[in-house]
Amino acid sequence: MANTKPTHFIRTHRLHKASQLLLNKAYNVSEVADQVGFKHYTYFSSAFREEFGVSPRVFREQLEKG
Repeated sequence: MANTKPTHFIRTHRLHKASQLLLNKAYNVSEVADQVGFKHYTYFSSAFREEFGVSPRVFREQLEKG
């Protein structure tokens, strides 16, 4: 972890916070992106997919299916 760049660490932290927020159905995916500091949904979706292997929408659907 000591070799992790600060920007990568922050981005990873924001994405993991987003994954927690996706559990709350009160927020749509765009609102989650905004809440964790991503100004552009497309960048958020791409970064999320890179981190978790699926889009935020698919991630939420998988959570709902249990």
